[in-house]
Amino acid sequence: MLFMSYTPRPDSDARGYEDWLRATDNPFFNDQPAIAHYSNWKLVDGAGAQNGFTHFDFMFLRTGASPGDLFGTPEVQQFVGGWTRHWGREPDGPPEHNCACCLLTLAGEPKPDWANMVVLSLDAPALEGETWHLEADLIGQAPFQRLGRRFIQPGAAPGIGLRAELIAAP
Repeated sequence: MLFMSYTPRPDSDARGYEDWLRATDNPFFNDQPAIAHYSNWKLVDGAGAQNGFTHFDFMFLRTGASPGDLFGTPEVQQFVGGWTRHWGREPDGPPEHNCACCLLTLAGEPKPDWANMVVLSLDAPALEGETWHLEADLIGQAPFQRLGRRFIQPGAAPGIGLRAELIAAP
């Protein structure tokens, strides 16, 4: 899985960022041949300020696909450049000033309990969830070596970790 974390510009909500994710970004990435599943998330309860990001994406590659199969295409490079110009915190800055992206490997079996809320644990295993290990930093540096991921139903007690809600998914 690729995990991309970022914080869009402060005025992004007022300019329709979540609508743009649903109408443009999410369909674009889910149409890419290298992507099996792509979803957009945002942290709730102000948790992002102390962790360096407010939003993140889960990107699952198709079997046999590599990150280069996705990010190496001119179409994706142009799209990412447009995102940076319109939504990135530093539109003229290098990619690592606008996002971090890393490749993660699942430790153990997947937990197919997908929901519209997720709790992330940075550098701690997910209780009753999945644990992902950092395999490689692709852009910038991941804020963890291990990521716990546990899906929860809205209103459920989140436990310890960063709670996030789904913005867009196929």
